[in-house]
Amino acid sequence: SNIEQGKCIQQLKQKLQDTESERHRQIKELQNTYNADKHNLEELHDKQVQSLENELSQAQIKYLKSLQKLESMVREKESEIVELKKKLTEQSKQTEKYVEQLKKEFAADRNKLYNEMNSQIIKTEDKLQHSKQLLEKQMQEFTKSMEETKSKYISELSELKHKSAEENSKLTKEHDLEKEKQSKQFNKQQEELQLIWKCKVEETEKLLIDQRNMFSKLPDKILVKDFYPILKLLIKYIYLYIDTYIYTYIYLSVYGYTKFQSDLAEFLQLDALPNANHSESVVGAFTCHWHEGQSGATGNGHTQNGVFYVPPAQEPVWRHWQRSRLNVFTRARKAMLGTGLRKSSFVSNEGDDVGMGASHRI
Repeated sequence: SNIEQGKCIQQLKQKLQDTESERHRQIKELQNTYNADKHNLEELHDKQVQSLENELSQAQIKYLKSLQKLESMVREKESEIVELKKKLTEQSKQTEKYVEQLKKEFAADRNKLYNEMNSQIIKTEDKLQHSKQLLEKQMQEFTKSMEETKSKYISELSELKHKSAEENSKLTKEHDLEKEKQSKQFNKQQEELQLIWKCKVEETEKLLIDQRNMFSKLPDKILVKDFYPILKLLIKYIYLYIDTYIYTYIYLSVYGYTKFQSDLAEFLQLDALPNANHSESVVGAFTCHWHEGQSGATGNGHTQNGVFYVPPAQEPVWRHWQRSRLNVFTRARKAMLGTGLRKSSFVSNEGDDVGMGASHRI
């Protein structure tokens, strides 16, 4: 009997060691998950920063293009002014040349053509005077329109510069605020996850130490098999406690506290419905209702007697989508109401674990 008791004690110690190794493995998995989430958040932050920088560069390119276009238009107008001045000078030179030619002809045949040339000179002078006045008037009008156009383009250019500077400063401020907001949110989530992880590890280690102390104080005649129900119940409570807080924290991080309260109240109402296959009916009703509320797409099913039914081809996809979300409310409800433990809380109707892992099966 002493040998058997020694073997039993050795087996019990081996089981405790296995439990410790399993817990260390789970802690390592949690650390890996945390590192992966951290890496994903960093990549998301880098992508958002890159997109904001691209938008800023595009705005700068657009501003430079508009500036170049306006400068080219100003240069074209200046070239037109130069050409018009050249034409006017050529016309005046031709007019003077024509007058000189007339004077020479008049001097050569003064007696014959005095009256005729005198009249022609008068007409020519009148035409020249009229053309000069018209030219001066056109020059004044063109100068005025050119000044107006130039002032208009200068004002538009200054407005574009001011607007571009304001947009650049606004984009820079928004970028800095978004970067600071995401950094604070990331640090806050990181601290909360570390705190939760440390608390769970400390609670688990404390429970293991209490179990060791309890077994060390037991008499030798008590059989180990008498403690199996107690150990099973204790492990179930430990898993339920850890799962409830972890799943609730994940759900709060994704959907928020208001969404969590409304969905939990809705789930408690669905869970109270009398059905033959209770767990399966709650999964189906909760899945269909949530999907309809989120996307507003009711074309994939139909409503009958206030219940939304899903086509058979889409039912596995909808159930898989909602399995982890429904598990949050199951654990939160049992933790809050203290209704006890059932096997269906840890295993779904298809036989797959819906808890944190396959090691949660008892």
